[in-house]
Amino acid sequence: MAKVGTAVKVLQDAFNGVDPGSDAGQAILTAIKSLSKVAPVAKAAPGIGNEALRNISTQARQQAPLEMLLRQQAAGGGQPGGAAPPA
Repeated sequence: MAKVGTAVKVLQDAFNGVDPGSDAGQAILTAIKSLSKVAPVAKAAPGIGNEALRNISTQARQQAPLEMLLRQQAAGGGQPGGAAPPA
């Protein structure tokens, strides 16, 4: 449960940089509210906090380029300067 409490802290930090009215802001807020009921941040084990935050942050940085590419492809954008594949 300590990791869930840590995840809540990470989401709270992420929420600070997001427009609360946006879809992302609403999703983060919903996740924070739901997870806080199960594992309040105050109950998180203090020793796990920094390590878990570091791991979650590293994973987010590694996945960010892939997620951006997937969003571009889903929106029909693709990569800039890319030509259509030969038929």
